Amino acid sequence: MLAEEIMINCKKLRIARIIKEFTQTQVAKAIGVTQSHYNKIEKGKRVGSIKTIQAICKVLNISISEILEP
Repeated sequence: MLAEEIMINCKKLRIARIIKEFTQTQVAKAIGVTQSHYNKIEKGKRVGSIKTIQAICKVLNISISEILEP
């Protein structure tokens, strides 16, 4: 893992997105990545950069601490 990457709890991210009533496509479009790329972050198959995770949190109106790994 690079210093610019951050480990998140994928399940918490998915739950936050669903609670906020966003689709993966909507979040992906809002942060400027493909739906496939976002899907891989949400499923834990790809580690998101700090910039990407910050953008996701901004769209979902949550703090990074809410989705960090415990």
